[in-house]
Amino acid sequence: MEPVIQQDENHEYARLIAEDRVIYIADAPKRGRGGYACLGCHKEMQAILRHIQGHKPYFRHHVLDVPTAERCTFKKEDYRRQIVTTTLELEKLIKVPQLYKFPPKGVEGLAMPLSPSRIVAADRVEKYKFFYEDLDGNIQETLHYQPEFGDLLFKADVVFYDADSNPVLLVKMVKKFGLTTAERAGLQRLGIDAVQLTIPKESPEAIQRSLMKADRTKWIYSNEEQHTNYFSIPAETGEGISAIDGEQRKLFEETFDCRKVQIGNLIRAVDRQVASESYRTADDGNRSIIGRTELAITRAGERRAEFEEQHRTGTEAAYQPEFDGIEARRRSLELAFSQLRGRQANLEARYRSKRKRLEDETAAFDAEIRTAETAAGGTGRTVEELEDDLTTAHDGAVKRVRRSFAKGIEFVEGKRRNAEYTISRERTAISGIRQRLENLPGEFAALQETAGSDFDRKEAFEDGEIARIDTDREHLPERFAAAQRRFDADFKTDYDSIGTEPSPGLDRMLSDGPLKTALEAYRDHQRHRRAKEFLASEAGQVWLRANKH
Repeated sequence: MEPVIQQDENHEYARLIAEDRVIYIADAPKRGRGGYACLGCHKEMQAILRHIQGHKPYFRHHVLDVPTAERCTFKKEDYRRQIVTTTLELEKLIKVPQLYKFPPKGVEGLAMPLSPSRIVAADRVEKYKFFYEDLDGNIQETLHYQPEFGDLLFKADVVFYDADSNPVLLVKMVKKFGLTTAERAGLQRLGIDAVQLTIPKESPEAIQRSLMKADRTKWIYSNEEQHTNYFSIPAETGEGISAIDGEQRKLFEETFDCRKVQIGNLIRAVDRQVASESYRTADDGNRSIIGRTELAITRAGERRAEFEEQHRTGTEAAYQPEFDGIEARRRSLELAFSQLRGRQANLEARYRSKRKRLEDETAAFDAEIRTAETAAGGTGRTVEELEDDLTTAHDGAVKRVRRSFAKGIEFVEGKRRNAEYTISRERTAISGIRQRLENLPGEFAALQETAGSDFDRKEAFEDGEIARIDTDREHLPERFAAAQRRFDADFKTDYDSIGTEPSPGLDRMLSDGPLKTALEAYRDHQRHRRAKEFLASEAGQVWLRANKH
């Protein structure tokens, strides 16, 4: 019976058994069962290397069909995430991209650079941490989150800590950049720098190198960006400022749903504050004031009774009817006051009972919190100590924001000074050009006059030469005849003395005779004629202007 190949996920990684190392499918040395093992279940795998367009190579298990419950559960996405977390834990370094302040939504403009791309180093790195706000409004972190702990703010795949164990950077691995409304509001509440990164589908070495390139990383929250106000930069002074990154801008934009979640978190924080110790202290103070007021009323009633007793005897006879009416009203008031005191005593008894019950529950709840913190790896520190830490962190954040703002102002001032220097230099150049343009007509006129004078002088010279050549040409036949007679005589003499040295007469005629003079005169005439025609042409005028100096 032929074995049935298990149908499972196409894997991109496997262990090369012979070398005991993990390889990527593109680095597989041969196809088929070439000594590969699964990273999850360690069973044998085979490399499928099809040389067909549109078909990607992959690893798959090579086993007999097994029940679904026993099949390998290894996921390539989980392995890539493991490579990233392990690398960050060991290296404690990651490169973050350049940080910009984008214009508000609906406003067109250039992105304002805040800080360049840089490498963030950690003193300690932890993975898979939950950040939440407990019932007392304090920020907590844990490895195992339960809804009863409080409101979940953010889940980080990797957390970078400084030397004081303060989280300085949250890293979240995603397949596609984006934030939920709850995550956006949670990061606003946390106030900790955070980035998202996508993992390349490549070899483990390539994944490790990508962490130091920042080309697959985006900011999702930055304290510096949140506390820096955007101001528009003119386009002409925006050299070196990058165009807007649409993906990054979406991650920084605050939506209506995000603001709604933030308001809900604020309401819950107010409710927790009402139930806090400070609110109860204020409530007890108000009740104390009410008690003192009631005591003052009682004492005033006693003094009134003494006053009535002192004046009762003298006024009974004269004002007996009125006194009887007053007495009746007094008894009625005393009865009402007695009933009021009874209700007040009942309310006070109920208040003391409820207060005692709440105090007992608070003490028990505090004990449970301390126990839970100890059991879950909590800090074990008091609220006052945590408040001091938050105050210190807040002061540090304010200082960083002020330093960033000062750097931004210094950067803008430098740009402004450069722009002013450039404008001044351009204005000087323009002034020189304008002065040059103003002087050009005079210079051109002078050049024209000089060129005209040169041309007239050369033309007069050429006319004289032409006249001389014409004169020579008129006497040329006579010279040719005389030369011919001398040539014939010399030739006859040379002919008669053939075999001896060449005729001196022939050499003289060819080297220094009238024939040479005539030929040279004719060539000069031809050159002057061509020069005159060139200077009179349009090309000659262009040459004169080009050689005006």
